Amino acid sequence: MTKTAPYRVALHCSVAGILLLVSVGSRAAESAEIPTESRQKTGTPPEWSFTINAYAWLAGLDGRLRTLPPLPAVDVNIGIGTVLENLDGAIMATAEARHGRFLIFTDIVASRISPDKSFQAFGYPANIGLESGTVIATGMGGYRLVETRQFSLDLLGGARVFSMKNTIDVQTQPLSISYGKREEWMDGVVGGRAIYELTDKWFMTLIGLGGGISSNYEWDVFGGIGYRFNDRWGAFAGYRALKVDYRDGDFIYDALQYGPVLGAQIRF
Repeated sequence: MTKTAPYRVALHCSVAGILLLVSVGSRAAESAEIPTESRQKTGTPPEWSFTINAYAWLAGLDGRLRTLPPLPAVDVNIGIGTVLENLDGAIMATAEARHGRFLIFTDIVASRISPDKSFQAFGYPANIGLESGTVIATGMGGYRLVETRQFSLDLLGGARVFSMKNTIDVQTQPLSISYGKREEWMDGVVGGRAIYELTDKWFMTLIGLGGGISSNYEWDVFGGIGYRFNDRWGAFAGYRALKVDYRDGDFIYDALQYGPVLGAQIRF
């Protein structure tokens, strides 16, 4: 595609946004150490709050892919075990900054897998390997429509960038063949998030997003339950599903990622 550069800029901005929120959140945490009596005297309570979630999404993949045209499209059904067996590394995190009813939210999912298989070709040892790297970066703004002691509802909207690079490598004696392709695109997304306080420690979160521009459509849903150990630290578990139908020329990515989510939360 010829639109690669803007998407890379947006992707870098999303990553930078998470790092910036972490940095600003650290400063906010330092200011949070001011004794309560001092706050009352100065009358300057902190205006910003920050939440960072580091999580693992144990996702399988089901759909129809043609990520290395002119090679043909294939139907895939890859379980969580297969993904974990071939996983080289992953980074998954969200960062949120809130000021009153307004918020900024970023989410990044980056992973790389590299399955391979050895076989015999005409009596010679051979190997075929696939290296697949995926980055999904989301940046959104939001507004808190409803807020009570037990329930809150946020309206969300923004953009999501997809970046996929796939390389196939075939090695036989004496030949070695490698072919790769990178595809990047951007979608607009809108949706909402509901948080319900079950007790003073336990809470439930529901998130739903939908959109498209470059994609024909996409939707992303999450439901989970969390526990707050104290005012700063927490943990959560849930289930997430992301469906994307994107086609550009011979490139096809019509797939559903789904699986459990486990994570830790820190608030400033």
